[in-house]
Amino acid sequence: YLEWFPLDKLKIDRSCVTAIGHDARKTALLEAMLLLAEKLGLHVVAEGVEDPSQVAFLAQRGCEYLQLIMTRRVKILLAMLGITGVVYVVTKARTVSQNGLNYLKGEEGWSAKPYYDDAGIPTIGYGHRIKPGEHFVSITPTEGEALLRSDLQWAEVAVNSLVIVPLNQNQFDALVDVVYNIGEGAFAASTLLGVLNVGEYAGAAAQILRWDKIHVDGVAQVNAGLQARRAKDQQLFLA
Repeated sequence: YLEWFPLDKLKIDRSCVTAIGHDARKTALLEAMLLLAEKLGLHVVAEGVEDPSQVAFLAQRGCEYLQLIMTRRVKILLAMLGITGVVYVVTKARTVSQNGLNYLKGEEGWSAKPYYDDAGIPTIGYGHRIKPGEHFVSITPTEGEALLRSDLQWAEVAVNSLVIVPLNQNQFDALVDVVYNIGEGAFAASTLLGVLNVGEYAGAAAQILRWDKIHVDGVAQVNAGLQARRAKDQQLFLA
């Protein structure tokens, strides 16, 4: 009888979301529901998402919209706008586009064989740092792209989780590159995020340029390579 109903959306209850990673049976049922929604062409909204691992799980399985439970930081920003109480925001879970991926590939550079980067860390492909237990002799560009996509997941989750205002694909891709470069913690505490989350897109674009420094003997110094990369990030953000 399911096909008789004019359904176009499926809403996942918070009790299912909180079970992710904790209750194997409920997690399996959730995966089955997401697969069913995909086969039936239904849009999916997940309720009560509050953890980056939940964002990753849902986004990787085609959940388009997440109702985020606000963190203390976000509630403070919303209070500045006169919005108080328990707040839920619906946002689209994104991943980096092929255009954004191609941009990152160009910035990271390519090596089919392992090498040591400037920090002395074994690396291969498009800047993939080889983890303990990984062994590579040579890889193809297709394999390198798959490694890069995997490496970017935590940065995608960070942007999806921390940004509470709408983003277009170029803005998302640019921010993922920034976060991938500076780290989730630095982004979460940044003026860039604070300005962006009150809707000041131009101000956020200007803030991107500030992340162009490295520390040498404890002193922050402008790095020409980072300066050029941030300028490209800003250009992509504003495109």
